[in-house]
Amino acid sequence: MIEQAGGHADAFTSAGEGKIKKKVGDNEASFYKKLSDEYDFLANCAPKCYGVEDAGDGKHFVIMEDLTYGLVRPCFMDVKLGTCSAGEDASPEKKAAMREKDLATTTHDLGVRIVGMKYFDSEKGDFVKHDKPWGKALTKQNIQQSLLSFFNSEASKNVTVPAVVEKLREIEAVMEKQQKVRIYSSSILIAYDSAEDSDYKPRVRMIDFAHVHDITDGGHDEGYITGIKNFIHYLS
Repeated sequence: MIEQAGGHADAFTSAGEGKIKKKVGDNEASFYKKLSDEYDFLANCAPKCYGVEDAGDGKHFVIMEDLTYGLVRPCFMDVKLGTCSAGEDASPEKKAAMREKDLATTTHDLGVRIVGMKYFDSEKGDFVKHDKPWGKALTKQNIQQSLLSFFNSEASKNVTVPAVVEKLREIEAVMEKQQKVRIYSSSILIAYDSAEDSDYKPRVRMIDFAHVHDITDGGHDEGYITGIKNFIHYLS
């Protein structure tokens, strides 16, 4: 998973067999430190965490599972969920700028935006990769088709998609029940093996936890719930 669907590959290094090391700031480091207790309800939704290394000066490294480990021909997609990208601690100027960007993409209305993807095109016999500008240009009219294009072959659509939807429903259930946090600018990462006769099941995880804020009004994370419901709808 060193090669990221949406970029930022420089934030990742190998940490040994089946593990990667991600460079994070204070907020995301704090999230992963709390994943085994305060935020344990998200433990099965996020990548498995093997520990957090503090390097000083606000720099930290999270040791986590590599979601593409063992895959012969890995395909992966990063989908940003939520109707608002700006965290609650953002400045008014930052919130205004982020809202303008959200309004210009599928984020505001749908709570779903493709950050990037890489999949194997069985007809071309080669990989196809799409990055952030491509995802930002998508609209209500073509986002479903674009999401489904990630599952290129009929075998993937018939076998992989139902397994992905099953895991997304598990995450949806967690987010509908919990009233502890709202999560902004977070993604779902999906990885699967496009190699023929692969025994690996698709891997679906919530990622990117730099903007996690405690809920103080007794509500739910409606923005995230809207996004994951639409995501499931588009794949179902």
